[in-house]
Amino acid sequence: GVTDLDKKIRTMIAQHSTKGEGMRIADLAPKMHVAHGIRISTLPEKTWRSYLLARPGLFDLDPRGPDAKVRFRPGGFATAA
Repeated sequence: GVTDLDKKIRTMIAQHSTKGEGMRIADLAPKMHVAHGIRISTLPEKTWRSYLLARPGLFDLDPRGPDAKVRFRPGGFATAA
């Protein structure tokens, strides 16, 4: 299911995405920490890439790289309020 954290990530991506290209995965960590006090290292996945990759129905990631971006899949969130 879609968690509260997943919804926060979706909102963050939506705020920082340009032309539907998504936002840099590297930018997710500092922005999520500032906005929500979330440190991914405290979660089982340890990294944002691992967290996002574990949820392929919700997030779509570029191949690994410094400018790799993540997008959210609207269909994955369609069932979530």
